[in-house]
Parts: sequence; structure tokens; C-alpha cells
Amino acid sequence: MKRSIFSLLLICLSLQLSACSNPKSSSTTEYNSDTLIKNSVEVPYYQGKVYFIKNTVKNQVPARINSQSVFNQYFGYAYTASSWKNRAIDFEKEEVLVYDAGVVQRSMEITPVALRQDGRTLHLFLKVKSGAAINYSIHPFLMLIIDKNKADKLIFHVQQEKAK
Repeated sequence: MKRSIFSLLLICLSLQLSACSNPKSSSTTEYNSDTLIKNSVEVPYYQGKVYFIKNTVKNQVPARINSQSVFNQYFGYAYTASSWKNRAIDFEKEEVLVYDAGVVQRSMEITPVALRQDGRTLHLFLKVKSGAAINYSIHPFLMLIIDKNKADKLIFHVQQEKAK
């Protein structure tokens, strides 16, 4: 009996350790406005609004991008009258966080609420507002550019809203 309990504990411990050993992982959870992490610090960011996901991308975009070559596989630059004011992302000092909503056929608005760090975990709080059905496909996403970060994990806390 003691041996089977000990074996069960060993299995549980190994599963726990293997779940924690995935560096630079990401996950998504639902949240409400009371969920903001109490002992965390705010992480400054700016939005990458002049980029688009290339039409050749069929899968999800990685949640964290640390190099120009990986970034170029997924994103293009939208040249507009005001885009010349934007500076290039310096991947020596910065990295990109991406919330990818996938390809959809409805209007969608993704808004950042907060980016906080708790130990070695980044928490990105955002609102996703789904609108009316449309006759074409879009690939909505949210891109945040931050200073290089040593966090091992990124958790998306998503508050879903339906447009009225």
C-alpha cells in the first residue's frame, strides 16, 4: 500500500515538473476586472500598429518573437502616409508579444488593458470585442513591443465581449 502511494506521488511530481519546464510558453485564460495580479509590476509597451500578418501564414503566429528573421516570416509592413514616423523594431533590445485571434469572418477589435509581470511570468490582459459577421476573412491580432524580458511564461487573460 505504501509503495503504491509513493509511486503515485512520484508520478504526480514528475508530471508537475514536466509541465513547468516548458520555457517561453504561453496560455490563455478568461478574466474579469478583479483579476489583475496584486504583487506584479507594470511592463511598458507600445503597439505595433503598422504591421499585418502575411496571407501566406496559415497557422497561429508565435506568442513571443525575439528575432527579425522569425518576425519577417509572419509580418509585413503597411506603408501609409503616417507610417514613416514609426521606428523599426530593434530585436537586439526588444521583443514582440502577439495575441493572434486566428482567421475569422466577423469584425473584431482587440484592445490591450494591461501588461504586468509577476516573477518570471508576463500577464497580458486584453479585451476582444466580436462584431457582426462579414463576407470576407480577416486575421486580427494584437502586437506589443517591449524591452527584452527574461520571463519564462506569457499568459493571455482575455475578456470576451459581444458588440451591441
